[in-house]
Amino acid sequence: MHGLSRAVLMTAALATVAGGPVATPTLETPRYFPAGVADAAGSVGCARTPDGGVEALDLASGKRRWRSAAPARALLVAREGAFLLEERGGRLQLSRYEPRTGRRLGTWPIRLEQPAWVSLAEPHADRRWTTFDVHAHRNGSTLEVEYLARQHLVLGIQPGPRTEGKARGVIRLELRSGRVEHRPGERLARDPWLEPAPAAGPD
Repeated sequence: MHGLSRAVLMTAALATVAGGPVATPTLETPRYFPAGVADAAGSVGCARTPDGGVEALDLASGKRRWRSAAPARALLVAREGAFLLEERGGRLQLSRYEPRTGRRLGTWPIRLEQPAWVSLAEPHADRRWTTFDVHAHRNGSTLEVEYLARQHLVLGIQPGPRTEGKARGVIRLELRSGRVEHRPGERLARDPWLEPAPAAGPD
């Protein structure tokens, strides 16, 4: 048993060093690359654009395949497709796209009932601005999305920007039924080997 456990751990470590996420058959986690996420094969990636949209790229050639112009975040490129969190007309929605063609395969509206400053567009005015971070994975037939929105204020004096407001929670989409559930204040458990670099600033 001891030898088997050691072999499993060594295999997991080698796969991680090689750049591939280690996941159970029912758990799909994002495969990160700079500014975005990719599919397990590393062939298609979804990256954030300078204007806040999402662009799907052929990672072998670097060519653009399709684009979501709405304020959006790429969540996961899974077996069922590329999942995005989008904001259209001031309303949030989860969307699923065919990774290579960009054909929309499904849309699910979300009601967060959060303060008006919570937005994927990350609004800013005067000395205040907003950040909106996400982390997602697919657990069996459920897509789970954790979000953290923060409103910052520049004081003009040391120690610098201060967090004025914070809103966080988890959105769960049951892919078979289409049921969407919002759980304010919750967080997702993470595998530290698969995490992107943490954002700067207070949590």
